[in-house]
Amino acid sequence: MRLFLANHFSQPVSFSFVTALVIAIFLGASCTPLPERDSIEAVVQFTIQEGFEIELFAAEPLIQDPVDMEIDEDGRLFVVEMPGYPLDLGRSGRIKQLIDTDQDGYPDQSIIFADSLLLPSGIMRWKKGFIVTDTPEVLYLEDSDGDGKADVREVLLTGFALSNPQHNLNNPNYGLDNWIYLANEGYFTTVDYKDLFGDEGAKVHFPGIADGPVLPQNAGDRNVRFKPDEGALEMCAASTQFGQAFDPWGHHFQTSNFHPLWHEVIAARYLQRNPDLLAAEATQYLPDEPINEVFPTSQSPEHQLLTDVGVITSGCGINWYAGGAFPKSFNEVLFLCEPVHNLVQANKITAQGPTFSAHRIQEGEEFLSSTDTWFRPSNTYIGPDGALYLIDYHRRIIEHPEWMSDEVNESGQLYEGTDKGRIYRITSTGAKPAKWLDQLALSPQSPLEWVPHLNDRNSWWRETAQRLIVNTAQVTKELVAAIKQVAASAEGQAGRVHALWTLEGLARTDTALLKQALADPEAGIRENAIQLAELHLLDYPALADDLLNLADDPNARVRFQLLCTLGDLEGAKAREVRERLLVRDLESNWTHLAALSATPGQELALFQWATEELANRIDEGGGDFIKNLSALIGRKGQTFELNTFIAQLQTLPANLKAFALSGLAQGVSGKTNGISVKHKEQLSTWSLDENENIRAASLGLLAKVGLPASRKFLNELQKVALERVANDKADEQLRADALHLLSILNTTGTQALFKDQIQASTPAVMQQASIRGLAQIKGIDNAKFLLGKWDQLTPSVRATLVSSFRPYPDRMHLFLTAIEAGTIAAQGIGPKQVFEILKNDDKSVRRRATLLFKPQEGEREAVLAQYQPTLDQVGDFAQGKMVFEAECASCHQLGGENGFPLGPDLASIRNRTKASILHDILIPNAAIADGYDVWTVKTTEEAEYSGIIAQESPSSITLRFLEVEDQVISRGNIERLSSAPTSLMTTGLEENIDLQEMANLLAFLKNQKKEDQSD
Repeated sequence: MRLFLANHFSQPVSFSFVTALVIAIFLGASCTPLPERDSIEAVVQFTIQEGFEIELFAAEPLIQDPVDMEIDEDGRLFVVEMPGYPLDLGRSGRIKQLIDTDQDGYPDQSIIFADSLLLPSGIMRWKKGFIVTDTPEVLYLEDSDGDGKADVREVLLTGFALSNPQHNLNNPNYGLDNWIYLANEGYFTTVDYKDLFGDEGAKVHFPGIADGPVLPQNAGDRNVRFKPDEGALEMCAASTQFGQAFDPWGHHFQTSNFHPLWHEVIAARYLQRNPDLLAAEATQYLPDEPINEVFPTSQSPEHQLLTDVGVITSGCGINWYAGGAFPKSFNEVLFLCEPVHNLVQANKITAQGPTFSAHRIQEGEEFLSSTDTWFRPSNTYIGPDGALYLIDYHRRIIEHPEWMSDEVNESGQLYEGTDKGRIYRITSTGAKPAKWLDQLALSPQSPLEWVPHLNDRNSWWRETAQRLIVNTAQVTKELVAAIKQVAASAEGQAGRVHALWTLEGLARTDTALLKQALADPEAGIRENAIQLAELHLLDYPALADDLLNLADDPNARVRFQLLCTLGDLEGAKAREVRERLLVRDLESNWTHLAALSATPGQELALFQWATEELANRIDEGGGDFIKNLSALIGRKGQTFELNTFIAQLQTLPANLKAFALSGLAQGVSGKTNGISVKHKEQLSTWSLDENENIRAASLGLLAKVGLPASRKFLNELQKVALERVANDKADEQLRADALHLLSILNTTGTQALFKDQIQASTPAVMQQASIRGLAQIKGIDNAKFLLGKWDQLTPSVRATLVSSFRPYPDRMHLFLTAIEAGTIAAQGIGPKQVFEILKNDDKSVRRRATLLFKPQEGEREAVLAQYQPTLDQVGDFAQGKMVFEAECASCHQLGGENGFPLGPDLASIRNRTKASILHDILIPNAAIADGYDVWTVKTTEEAEYSGIIAQESPSSITLRFLEVEDQVISRGNIERLSSAPTSLMTTGLEENIDLQEMANLLAFLKNQKKEDQSD
């Protein structure tokens, strides 16, 4: 008999006397070390989607602090335990084997397989042992003498960063392509615990292979894939926090806290093929809603994080369900754990061009939730029975102390629950009990007996059979023939693709089978066949013709994969097909990226083609493609190409010229010196005579590469620019661009002209251009002049002034002195400028500014107390919207609308109390929303940028900040990258909002009309 309780959304389970009696009978009859009463009641506290049931599979004292599990080919269950989270580095981590001694299908004993692990985070069966992630190492553990304890402990890889434990290396996964994938994320800056978790990693390598491959520090902060036997090691294109998943066709999905679901669209090998390609991102964010709202049922939760309550904030443990035991509607579902809100979400994944989108299955409800605030789902696993096994870390607190108050950290609560941990089993209603534990016995079988499992409807059997066969030493003709039979004719579509990759793993790929697979009715098989053919093009060149014949494939992901693969092929036919594929899917930026990743050397010919073929499709993606291609040409920086390119621009229509010049300006380096005098003169002329977009791009390019050296030409250029400025009937942006050109000319004779523009009657864009011009003149005289004009400047002009001072410590000290003297009010300085000051390169400026802008002890608390009456006031929703637009919309949006997406979307706080929202408005530095740290990048070209990291790819990061176009910065150009331990939102908002306006703002943020003012 086994404890089995379930309930549905509309059917809460009552823990009745009869149920208690049944449990009591069970307790008396079993020899199992039974869980405490609260773990039994935890099942009753679940709400689960109709049609499903949940039961307790294992609990303390058998296990504690579980984070991952693995079931081997004989049905043996191993669980990774991490009691050391968050701060204990005493090597308390361990792996336990759970054993079923009474053969009822459920564990009743546990033994320690391995201990003395640092912070173990994942496990995967490999050969006769296990691969275990235990930062900074990837270990191989094996029990070679059969005593149940690992006596072989080998370091396979090392060099990963020992950072905040929730960001460390984790979750090894055997991929469809026979690579082992490791989830890995960038080193996470820690301040309070830098002595424990300040390690940024080293070069990742095989310590046992002297001349083996070496990856950069912490593998470039990206996921890793490797093959231990072959000594193969590569970085992937993206990173993930805790957890990763693959669908049946090998598409790779990741997660990261508040960004719960990502798809790695383009593989690293394609991006690396063309080193000058500046890819802004390699992943697609999947949720189709701007806010990932959650609907917990937990009662009185203690949220230590002061942000993002009511939305996904701790996404982890993702799993694509492919167990074959759930309803067919779950065949394209990704499960997601959300431990902060004590729930598990199910997302339906839908194809969208070369990638996907995700939408929650239940509107307003979760797949699984618990009223127990200690329920901490951290990972999931598909078992041999097709059930979803849910790992519950079960702690009072899971937030890291880096972002919690000292009171909580010192209360002793951090480790409450280290003696607890559960594994639950989720099945369709009426499923049979579990009967696999210690009962499978695949290892004694022959490889020939494993082959039918390649076609099992359950992914656990398919993956296990593939792994076993690929690692077997008994490769016979009969075995290969049996696998080929599955690949050729298996009814199970996933079975055919597993068989194809199994043959590849055995080095027995059959070209006839590949040709058949390239024409398979299932798109996923065609897509994988293209990848397999890619591996054999040198050995079997005839496969290229089969690939080229797929140019008109009806499936977008097949076409995308084909475009990526064809980037390695040269010749007119391959180029023609790539062009056809590009035109077919021109609206997709992913298609642009795939096309541009082709082997370098064909960019100019591609540009010529694009300007002719895409001229009438500029608004359909053609303009963006031309811009991206031009950036690639600029980044290559080859003299002949640059000059040929600019020469071609002269005959193009204005719209095409604008996109091309904009891309060139983005891609070219300041060190580029190959542009001819003739073409610099042409760019100079365009900077004054063309439309606004062409002028801006030309000026940006000239600022990097410099003006022509001809004094006669420069004198004439200056004359024309001065005429443009003086023409008060001309467009103000044209006049501002002329001032910009004069600043590039860098002639001291224009100083008086720049000063004349700093007055209220001059348009802001012209004042800003003049400030930038004055900034280039040495000394502090112009700084004194500008500070004397401060009271006359609008906020946007003030922002430009502060930015122009930043590289000059002497000017910054003048500015700070003015603030101290009261001639400049601190509250008149915007949030971006405050950060620019606090992150100044000069230590003396930073030190002085920190004291100047830091609130006095208790000051913010006093302001909060002053605004407490607003919590009882009735706010006006419409008036609150006006306050939001005036004070918040410059940094925030609400539900993806009405503002600028710099800080967190404020729809994410709707479910929080008004008191909590008020606290964060008035004391913003108490917590920083995850992912909204402010970073400063200094480039090798001495440029400096600040902002949140909006996007990342293997080749670049994208910074976003106020009033500035997103900056895509090549990783190769980054000299220093650092973050600020300060909130993006500055203090002092109360200077502009009185008590009633604050009440109105709170009503708007909580979507409360006057008839509903409940908190």
